[in-house]
Amino acid sequence: MLAALGAAGKFLLSPERAEAERLESLRVTDLLATGPEESFDRVVTAARAFFDVSAASLSLITDDAQVLKSVVGPLEERTPRDIALCTQTVKRNSMLVINDTHTDSRFAANPLVVGEPYIRFYAGYPLHGPRGWNIGTLCIIDQQPRAFPPPEQQVLRTLAAVVQQHIDARA
Repeated sequence: MLAALGAAGKFLLSPERAEAERLESLRVTDLLATGPEESFDRVVTAARAFFDVSAASLSLITDDAQVLKSVVGPLEERTPRDIALCTQTVKRNSMLVINDTHTDSRFAANPLVVGEPYIRFYAGYPLHGPRGWNIGTLCIIDQQPRAFPPPEQQVLRTLAAVVQQHIDARA
């Protein structure tokens, strides 16, 4: 019964049950089974070009990995969940901006920061599956630290809303 509340009732569920509901929300979208899709690729390509960064992606967070549904730039299509920066965005349920990973104690020793792809800047916005569960992110990264002022944050939100509309249309 509590699960019927969706992500709004997350605080009432055990962490294990909430994660099971989140994973079920991801499964129901069928995003992992459908391969590349032009509608997502267009938005990801636009994000990389607009922000002039090295990479942009639509990431999906599974039980053990970050899987890139769409990617432009030098990123692995599958990364262990425990080191994926997008995992933190999914947990937060809000935009995550890291202007310089080297100065952020949460990420300075991350293998994706100290090794390939040498992430210095990250901005990600959460994407939702059915009943509001966070299933992934639209994100941009670069190998140089940078500012990310509010007008640029709004553009990322807007691009994420376009992706969200495509996800919602699947349900």
